[in-house]
Amino acid sequence: MESAESKSTPQLIRETFGQVSDILQKEVRLARAEFKEGMGNIKSGLTMTVLGAAFAISGLTVLLGGIAVGLASVMSLWLAAVIIGVASLLIALIVINMGSSRLDPGELEPERTEKTMSANVKLAKEHLS
Repeated sequence: MESAESKSTPQLIRETFGQVSDILQKEVRLARAEFKEGMGNIKSGLTMTVLGAAFAISGLTVLLGGIAVGLASVMSLWLAAVIIGVASLLIALIVINMGSSRLDPGELEPERTEKTMSANVKLAKEHLS
């Protein structure tokens, strides 16, 4: 490999552009990897939210009927149904909120890519000055 002093200006420019191209390709690959990782976290949160909602609907439907019948011996059936309905809605909201809290759009931001791009731009500026 030739030293920088023995290379012509066009050769140095060609090498610089080649290196910049390599760096940009690596940055794109890193951004894609970070995006996939973020999407995996969002998918997990969405899956938990849907699963929580499914359990809230199916499991509580059966349970609520049984509790309403049991409470009907102590109070009127309509009051038992209202109390049970409110309690089940609160539980469903808690589970849905737990899952939706994992649906953070910030997970899609390529933080590592941004950091390395900044460092590469700084390095390129230093190299060209």
